Amino acid sequence: MIAAVSAEHRDSIKGVSSLNFNDILANLAEMKANGHKKPFSDKRKEVRVANLRAASNLDKSMFDVNKTELLTEDILYLQETANLQVMKNLVAAQKRVTELKAAKEKVEELQDAGKETDSL
Repeated sequence: MIAAVSAEHRDSIKGVSSLNFNDILANLAEMKANGHKKPFSDKRKEVRVANLRAASNLDKSMFDVNKTELLTEDILYLQETANLQVMKNLVAAQKRVTELKAAKEKVEELQDAGKETDSL
C-alpha cells in the first residue's frame, strides 16, 4: 500500500509515514466500509445475471433436447409406418406369387391335357 501511494499523497493519509498499523488498519476498514459496498453489490448483480443467463441457457438446452426427442419419435413413427406398408406389399406380393404358381400349374395341366387330346 505504501508503494502504491505517491509521495505527495502520503502526507494526506494518516499512518502511512509513521507506519502506525492501527491507523492503517482503521483506514483499510473505513475504505472497506465505504468503498467496497458498491463493488460487492455490483459483483452480486453480475452473479445474479450470470445465474439467470445460465438458467435461461439451461431452459434453451432442455427445449432443444425435447424438440430433438420429438423429431426423433416422429421419424421413428414414419419409419414404422413405411415398414408396415412394405410388409403389406410383401404379403400381397407373396399372395400374388402363390396365385400365379397355382395358375401356372393349372395351365401346365391344361397344356398336358391338350397334348394328350391331340395325340388321341
